[in-house]
Amino acid sequence: MNSFSNKFRSKNLGKISSVIFDVIVIGGGITGAGIAHDASSRGLKVALIEKNDFASGTSSKSTKLIHGGLRYLQNFQFNQVRITARERKILHRNIPHLVKPQDIVIPVYRHNNLSMLKLSVGLSFYEFLGSVSKGDRHRKLNRDELISLIPNINTSGLIGGFIYKEYKTNDSRLVIETLKEAYRSSAQIFNYLECTEIKKDEDQYQLTCVDRLNHQNYIFAAKVVVNAGGPWVDDVRSIEEKDSKSKLILSKGVHVVFKKADFPLDTAVYFEHTDSRLIFCVPTSSHVYVGTTDTFYSGSKEEVKTSKDDIDYLINAVNNSFLNSDLKVSHVRSFWAGLRPLIKKDGKSPGELSRKDEIYISNKGMITIAGGKLTGFRKMAENVVDLIFKKHFKTRVFVKSKTEDLTYFSSGYGKSTLSQIIQNQKEISDSVLIDLFEKYGNNILEVLEIYKKGHSIIDSEIIYTIQNEMMALPSDFLMRRTQNLYYPEVANGLLWNKCSELLEKEGVHFSEASKQDLKQVNRYLDFPNNIRKSNSD
Repeated sequence: MNSFSNKFRSKNLGKISSVIFDVIVIGGGITGAGIAHDASSRGLKVALIEKNDFASGTSSKSTKLIHGGLRYLQNFQFNQVRITARERKILHRNIPHLVKPQDIVIPVYRHNNLSMLKLSVGLSFYEFLGSVSKGDRHRKLNRDELISLIPNINTSGLIGGFIYKEYKTNDSRLVIETLKEAYRSSAQIFNYLECTEIKKDEDQYQLTCVDRLNHQNYIFAAKVVVNAGGPWVDDVRSIEEKDSKSKLILSKGVHVVFKKADFPLDTAVYFEHTDSRLIFCVPTSSHVYVGTTDTFYSGSKEEVKTSKDDIDYLINAVNNSFLNSDLKVSHVRSFWAGLRPLIKKDGKSPGELSRKDEIYISNKGMITIAGGKLTGFRKMAENVVDLIFKKHFKTRVFVKSKTEDLTYFSSGYGKSTLSQIIQNQKEISDSVLIDLFEKYGNNILEVLEIYKKGHSIIDSEIIYTIQNEMMALPSDFLMRRTQNLYYPEVANGLLWNKCSELLEKEGVHFSEASKQDLKQVNRYLDFPNNIRKSNSD
């Protein structure tokens, strides 16, 4: 699938003027990717455009959990929980290397709003709605059992708790793999292509788009336009109708990352902070990330600012909930901050607003999908494409969605298993192979073929993503093809240079965009130091 590369960008964009698409999707996050996958797998002629890199907004800055939203039961959003709880199982079945079971412990204290009884009933109902198998259902923990799992948990007032299963994912790679599935079904997919004008003549749309890498204009034609812009949904609506009223309100979610040496934790924990907000602490092999905040946001969507207050809030949450924890700003290794696009409702706090998705149709016919959760993206896409068939292609035979039963290529072809790969690759450590498999699935075989030609492992990853995953700039690799930039011990300025060098060797080089990219990466790498300095002033 080498042509899914920006090496062929000008050639592919040059063909666009002669094509009338059935559907153009605006937005390359998980919602847009899901719609492109569903529509193309049903035989529709699809294009997707994204003004930045794929997953550069909310879809790479989540808590990285595929979960049904246990806390939404408190707001009686039963149907939402039922759908997303079911979707967890579908995603795990279809792309198991990216959607993996994750045990989560919920401690319960005397002073908690969540009592043992309330949680027991809630978890049972949650698992009933999601048709969870008996072996995967929650288990009650007494005080001693919970302490044995989380030795550093705060024991003051601790009664006991529960352990239950969710699913962990790499959110940006889920987007990339879903886009690759759409591409395999003949969708045309472009990053760094911004829609600047939307016109409609009779039954056909015309979109003017600017290539942000080569600074050229292109015209797309389509019968249907779907706005899946996430936090930018209202911006896209205003391109089509200048006086359109805002549908969204944005909530900022911040996560911070610590070394395990500073915050030892081996099991994920979901606990209640002093303000009753529920916080996740999720361990990786070498780090622990903590989140999330939930505050209204009205600043720049292009570069979401993280404040010292955001970081202090999460540090205090950990220090209050774990023994001998004395985390400070100086312990923060990195962070990510994303925006939740929520459906506006007056008088509601961010936590009270529904995460349910809604579909709007403009006066001219553009379909907008807004809201929703990462977990529900496949079902959201199915609903949008069903609507497209019923509203715009009435004379065609209705094709049912296929994505519920479509195994992703990276989880299916060759039927390689991790154990087989480890057995056949004695010169590479098991931990490195596990890391590669968890990112690329069976596509690890292509990465290893590059490695056999004399490249290092990291160079092999970079070359693979240039050739197969539309990598255009170093930050695409550092933040979204991998998430190495969130772990500064792995990623630094030298790795940016390596990405830039290999991009040029592969014939993918955009000089002006690269300069801006370096500034962005340096700002990110400098942020923890700047926060620490402000803390000491």
